[in-house]
Amino acid sequence: MKINSFFLFVIILIFGNITVVFANDNEVAQSELQPITLQLQWKHQFQFAGYYAAIAKGYYQEVGLNVNILEISETIKPVDNVIKENAQFGVSTSDLLLSRAQGKPVVALATIYQHSPFIFLTLKSSGIDNIHQLMGKKVMIEPHASELFAYFEQEQIPVTKMIQIPHTFDPNALIKEEIDGMSAYSTDEPFLLEKEGIEYQIFKPRAGGIDFYGDTLYTTENYLKEHPEQVETFVNASLKGWEYALKNKEEIIELILTEYSQRHSREHLQFEARKTQELILPEVVEIGYINKGRWEYIRDTYAELGMIPKDYSLKGFIYSDYSLEILKNNSRIFWLSIFLGSSVFILLIVGIVATRFYQLNQLILQEIKERIAVEKELKILEKRYRILAENAPFPVIISLIPEGNICYSNPKASQQLEISQDDLLKCFTKDFYVNLEDREKTIDILQSQGFLENYQLQFKTAKGKIFWANLAVTMIEFDEKPAAFIALIDITEQKLLEQKLQLIAMTDELTGVYNRRYFMIKGTEELYRAKRYKLPFSLLMFDADYFKNINDNYGHDMGDKVLKHLTFLLEENLRNIDILGRLGGEEFGILLPNTEPDQAMILAQRLRQIIEENSLTVKEQLIPLTVSIGLSSFTPDIINLDDLLKRADIALYQAKENGRNCVVKFS
Repeated sequence: MKINSFFLFVIILIFGNITVVFANDNEVAQSELQPITLQLQWKHQFQFAGYYAAIAKGYYQEVGLNVNILEISETIKPVDNVIKENAQFGVSTSDLLLSRAQGKPVVALATIYQHSPFIFLTLKSSGIDNIHQLMGKKVMIEPHASELFAYFEQEQIPVTKMIQIPHTFDPNALIKEEIDGMSAYSTDEPFLLEKEGIEYQIFKPRAGGIDFYGDTLYTTENYLKEHPEQVETFVNASLKGWEYALKNKEEIIELILTEYSQRHSREHLQFEARKTQELILPEVVEIGYINKGRWEYIRDTYAELGMIPKDYSLKGFIYSDYSLEILKNNSRIFWLSIFLGSSVFILLIVGIVATRFYQLNQLILQEIKERIAVEKELKILEKRYRILAENAPFPVIISLIPEGNICYSNPKASQQLEISQDDLLKCFTKDFYVNLEDREKTIDILQSQGFLENYQLQFKTAKGKIFWANLAVTMIEFDEKPAAFIALIDITEQKLLEQKLQLIAMTDELTGVYNRRYFMIKGTEELYRAKRYKLPFSLLMFDADYFKNINDNYGHDMGDKVLKHLTFLLEENLRNIDILGRLGGEEFGILLPNTEPDQAMILAQRLRQIIEENSLTVKEQLIPLTVSIGLSSFTPDIINLDDLLKRADIALYQAKENGRNCVVKFS
């Protein structure tokens, strides 16, 4: 086909002008930043430090984004603001999954807090040291604290049995004792209590096996599908900001105070920064890492508690679900442009086709260079992580699942287990468990939820030395096989100290039996169990008769010997399930789980008789010893342990009135 030279000149001129226009438009596009809005779930504070850092250090601007950050609004929920496209991105807790289950098309992009900061606070002065004591108490629980609601459900403490007060997000209500407890963030409210010198008690959902993710960056399905590259660049810039913020806390605290908010003092923000680091765990987990198994565990927990359907699918909820779809869409667009472009080029001129192929060739070369750069970066990362593991100040082991053969260990591991690294690689994890049942349980938990942490177990070294360790395990792939990444810290000294302190806190110094405080705790637990499972439950309260005369006639040292002798006789003749405690002076109590009133009466009479027949002899002098006993048993009208104790005390008083050395049952 022949083309008129003038016509060819016009075509070249037109396409040349179009090229110039496109080039100019491209320059304009590069000079303008795309406006983006990030919706926070609360007010400005260190909780969102990474996003402030990404703005301040220019990480968003580098990828063509102009980011505006919105605090929480009183008129609209944060997640609804993102759904309505008033904001393109948002930050939420694990209740993001509940929003998804409610039909809101949210997508979790990156998890910042590996652990939830939600806790429940009470004052130590309130006497509430057991979560079951919250029933009937005044509490403030914020509606989005889903893991706390899950925790209460798990412990079978209906929230409906608490008196709920609207949340003011101010611990002054707790300090003034206007309420008995409140939901809070471990990074925030405890600082205000510590500043006032007020002792407090923390109840963590993790204590009940509820371990959810904390702050998670998210967007919507529509926005992700329409702007995949923008989402990727925003996430990467945000994570880069978080990495900088955690390494430069004081700089970001100054930034918050000068540009965002002075609602919190510098000391408050410093406290929050320290606690935030503990929840993000950047030295252990890559910032933003999402474990799908962890979300499945959260989903299963919600399902078990009836908060979402049992068969609810996570498909489309996690960012990684969209990678393949986006690639397919990009591929379709690419081939469509090739087809249309080729058609136009064939119609126009062979020379333009050559130019197009040249451009494609440059793109392919660029892609090859990028892949080489990625592979190089991966090798650098692999080397960096290996150096990190090798120099970790705690033992690190990788073992295959479920076989348990060890395929990697760092120097600290061989030192802790008292075996050379070469010999350790020939061993199995089962060789170091004190109880093999612990290993089976560990594997079951790991396979069901993909991780395990703060798990305390006993292990033994290759030389047979037993030690306690705090275990953290994550499922990984090692040489394309399922494996466990195990990190452990020796806590033997801490465990022994805890046991010693616990013993001191639990027992009476003179007799070694439970003290009044712990007796009350155990009694409350047993009463709760009796109510829940409709089991019989009885209580004995008794006094040593004429104990004052013993102190007056023989001295307090002799009185102490009598109490120890009495304790010995009781412990020798009680059942394994019975619980003995010293309530004060010469007064003792015995909890009798699974015991009917008639059985309790028989046991009380036998104990009274044994004590009478085994009076104490000191220096050939007989010191008569008898006891008066009051008996009470659980009935449906019993509300708490105090009711049961009052009835036993009334019966004990009647036993003394009847001449002592006898048993009286409350009627």
